[in-house]
Amino acid sequence: MDKLKQLLIQYFKELPEERQQWQPRVMEIPGLEQKELTYLHGMLIAHGWIEQNSGYADQLESVDKVAGCYRITSLGTREVRGIQDSFEDV
Repeated sequence: MDKLKQLLIQYFKELPEERQQWQPRVMEIPGLEQKELTYLHGMLIAHGWIEQNSGYADQLESVDKVAGCYRITSLGTREVRGIQDSFEDV
């Protein structure tokens, strides 16, 4: 599975019942450098798979507390379900 979809799935798994709530930013994926993780977040936003709540991020006292800044969109949810379906077909 590519790294972009791996990151998307992290947002899907965090709140399986309430996907519309804002979630903390995924700050680490084993094997990825921060620069690549930042790039992948940009790609998720560009695809419309996650949304960023920049207004909330501006209120934070510390970068370490980037909480509630992202949420998966309905397009992102559909993409993850498509990934899951493709695994079930194998």
